Amino acid sequence: MKRCISIIVISFIVLTVIRAQRFSYGYQGVIFKCRLKSGMVTITGFDQEASKVIVPGKVNYKGISYPVDKIDTYISGCNYSTKSLIVEEGIAEIENYSFIEFRKLEHVVLPNSLKNIGRNSFANVNDIAYFQASETICSNIKRNSTNITNSVWSQYQQPSTALDSVSPPMVQPLEVPQEVVVENDIVLPAQLKENVAEILSDVDINIPELGQINNNSFAVIIANEVYDVESRVDFALRDGRTFKEYCQKILGIPEENIRLVENATHMQIKRNIDWLEKISQILGGECNFIIYYAGHGMSDEEHKGGFILPTDAYASDIESTGYSLKEMYNKLGSMPVNSVTVFLDACFSGMQRDGAPVMASRGIARKPNPEVLTGKLVVFSATSETESAYSYKSKGHGLFTYYLLKKLKETKGKISYGELYSYLRKEVGLKSLTLNEKGQIPEVYTAPQMKTLWRTFKFNINN
Repeated sequence: MKRCISIIVISFIVLTVIRAQRFSYGYQGVIFKCRLKSGMVTITGFDQEASKVIVPGKVNYKGISYPVDKIDTYISGCNYSTKSLIVEEGIAEIENYSFIEFRKLEHVVLPNSLKNIGRNSFANVNDIAYFQASETICSNIKRNSTNITNSVWSQYQQPSTALDSVSPPMVQPLEVPQEVVVENDIVLPAQLKENVAEILSDVDINIPELGQINNNSFAVIIANEVYDVESRVDFALRDGRTFKEYCQKILGIPEENIRLVENATHMQIKRNIDWLEKISQILGGECNFIIYYAGHGMSDEEHKGGFILPTDAYASDIESTGYSLKEMYNKLGSMPVNSVTVFLDACFSGMQRDGAPVMASRGIARKPNPEVLTGKLVVFSATSETESAYSYKSKGHGLFTYYLLKKLKETKGKISYGELYSYLRKEVGLKSLTLNEKGQIPEVYTAPQMKTLWRTFKFNINN
C-alpha cells in the first residue's frame, strides 16, 4: 500500500514538472495559441477572423526562442475566415483532425520539413485553388486524408494520372508578408504598413505626458483577449496596453508600479491581487490602487454571483474555474489603503462584445446580483444589469474603454469621478444606441462609506 502511494506521489510530481505551458504569440498580425513542452512548441489554435495565416516555425516566449514542431488545431474550422494558409519551414507534423472543416481555404503551402500529416487532417474542405507540398506529403495525404485528395486535385488531375505524379498548377507564388511593422509587440503584415494610421484611433496616439510621478499609486491591468476554450474578446489586448500608457503618462504611475497581465489565467489574476495586498500592508493608507479588466465576465446559474473569466476557465463551469468578483471585492475592500478604483470593461450577464452569448447554449442574458462592497472601493462597470459590453470596431477598442481613455486624454486626468461617470453614461449610452441599436449604460458601485464621497474623488495627480 505504501509503495502504491509513493508511486502515485512521484508520478504526480513528475507530471507537474513536465506539464506543458500554454501561452499566446503574435506573428504576422495573427494571435496563435501555443503549448510548450520539452523545449518544443505545438500550435493549438489561432484567430478565427484571420484571412491570411502564416504559421511560424519559431516563437519567442519569455525572451527565449523555441522551435515549432507540430500543429494540432483539432477544432472545426466552420467559423474560420482562413483563405490562405502558409506553414513555415521547420514544422514536421500536422496532427490528426487539424484544419478540418476549413471550408474557405483557397491556398495552402506546406514546408519541405513536413514529415507527416495525420488522419483526417484537412478533411471536409472545399475546392482549393492552389496546394503546394512535397511529393512525400502528397502521398501521405492520399493515404490519410481522402477528403482533401478529391477536393485539391480534381481541378487538374488527368483521369488516368496517378496522384503522386501530378504537379501543382502553374500559378503565381503566394506573396508572404514580411515583418516590417510592429504595433504593441504584434507583427503586422507588410500590406498594412501604409495603413497603420487607420489602425490606430485618436486615443492611441499623442497621449499627453505630464511628467508627474505618483510613487504611491499602483495598477493591475488584466487584458484577456485569447481564451483556451471560449471565444475571443475583440481588442482586449489593445485596451489593456493603451490603458497602461495612460497610467504612466497621464496618471503618473511609475512603470514598475504597473502589472500588465495579458491573457491571464486564474492563478495569474489571483497572484496580482495578492501583490496589491502585500503593498497595502507596507504602505497602508498612503497608497492608491487601480484595477482594470477587459475580457469575458459571467454569473453563475444558482447564486448569480459575478465572475471574471480567466483565459484557462470554462464558461460551463464558472464556479470552479472563474475568478469571483465577491472574492476580489472582499480582498480589495479589506486593504488599509487611501482608495481602490476598479474599471471593468466586461459584462456579467454571459454576453460577448458582439452581443452573442459566451456559451452557445445560453441565449438569454442573466442579471447578476450586485456584490456588497466594503472599504474604500469604487467600481466603474461598463454595463448595467443584462446589457452587453460592446466593442467600438472603428476605434479598435471596447466601447467603454474608448470613452474612458478619450476623457482622460481631453482633461489630462484633471477630472473628478462624478464628472467622469456622467460623461461615460452619456457618451457610451448614446454611441451604443446609434451603433448597436441596443443599450449600454455604465454604472458605478461603491462601498457604503464612499456613497457620498466618491463623486469628489480625483485621480491622484497634482490638479
